Amino acid sequence: MRELVKGKIDQMQMDIIRQAANVEEVQSVLGIFAQMRELINQLPEGNTKAKGAKRGRKPKTQQEG
Repeated sequence: MRELVKGKIDQMQMDIIRQAANVEEVQSVLGIFAQMRELINQLPEGNTKAKGAKRGRKPKTQQEG
């Protein structure tokens, strides 16, 4: 779970920094994201893999004939 949240926060940070108009905006955003990263350490590491059926095509079976 922790890695999933880290990835989303990094992605959000980059999107916001790209749209920032000046250095002050970037610095304030970096401070907020630093606080968010500190809070991530409180999350359980856990497994984020899906436990349900996989999506996609079923393998073709050979038909005798």
